[in-house]
Amino acid sequence: MPPPDVRAAMDAYAARYYILKAPRRLVWRPHLGAVDLALTVGGRRLELTVTPPQAALLLPFQARGPYPYPTPFFSTV
Repeated sequence: MPPPDVRAAMDAYAARYYILKAPRRLVWRPHLGAVDLALTVGGRRLELTVTPPQAALLLPFQARGPYPYPTPFFSTV
């Protein structure tokens, strides 16, 4: 299930689609697809392609400023 703000956007789009293409309706499959993200972590910019559920996990962090810890909790080898 998508986060509430994403779900609201999906519902608004589906309502407009129905007006344009009646009697057709959209059937959302939120677990399918891919999302291209650009993240800045620890001063590094990462460009990733992730699934919609993985992208939804990052939504709460987009409004925050810099993370208060000097290094990320993970490291790359």
